[in-house]
Amino acid sequence: RRAGLNGAREMALVQMLRRATMCPTTTRNIISRSLSNPSSHQTEPDVMDMLLPEHRHRIGMDLQNLTTPTAKNLVAGMFSKREKERPSAGLMIPLCHVHSKPSVLFTITDEDKQHESCSFPYEMHDRDDGGLVVTALRAGYKELGLLPADVEVLGTMSEGVDAAGEVAITPVVAYLGDVQPQLLKPARSSQVCSNIAAPLEELLSPECLTYKDSPHPPFVSPSFKLKAGNATLDGVSAMLLHGALRIVVGRNARYMDILYGPFMKAAGKEPRANSDTVCKCSDAQAEYDMEHREK
Repeated sequence: RRAGLNGAREMALVQMLRRATMCPTTTRNIISRSLSNPSSHQTEPDVMDMLLPEHRHRIGMDLQNLTTPTAKNLVAGMFSKREKERPSAGLMIPLCHVHSKPSVLFTITDEDKQHESCSFPYEMHDRDDGGLVVTALRAGYKELGLLPADVEVLGTMSEGVDAAGEVAITPVVAYLGDVQPQLLKPARSSQVCSNIAAPLEELLSPECLTYKDSPHPPFVSPSFKLKAGNATLDGVSAMLLHGALRIVVGRNARYMDILYGPFMKAAGKEPRANSDTVCKCSDAQAEYDMEHREK
């Protein structure tokens, strides 16, 4: 799922993974062999380099290679409705540089301000949009004043759902270039009252990224406590950001434990900060996927 290989080898791996979807052990073995191959294009980028052009290309490739829904498996009650019965929404996860630091941009609405929380640009899908990427771009224009031509769409993540299980959410990972959050203004009437940015280095620190117990697989839920605005990101938005960060860091061993350790512990495994962690940490999610499909 996360192997991210090039050319024909990449396509062959995807086909093997699809054929192996009813066998978690086989899937793990395929991924393990691929990750152990030194020819894989994944590298260990330094945090300051993670949004440079070559790594944005890698991020786009990894997003393209996502074949198994992961984020939506973390939400309680997500399967209470058939997917085709749910209305759809587009959500933008805006990556950017702020004062030369790779960062993530957040919006704060009046409601967020009351609860000391933050969120991402979000809009319900309209038939005139043509696609959910366009919906997310429309959200970026409405809530941040971003013209679609100024946004580099890196790709989409696996579809998730809101906490109530009523709306299917497609997260779109985008790069905005160099921005000054305080200068971004909503282009239309919007509930957004301000914007804040958090550096990747902060988001990947144990002081910011913590975990809460969850009654649903994989039994832990991420939470982000930002220094800017003393805001907190919880729930579905936190899960989606966590998933995006796993793609952004690639196979950087420095961040494996903070991103994967709690999930591995919940699965009864001992976390190890090495390149094999990426496939071992997904065992619990993969097995949960298979169980749900069989049901």
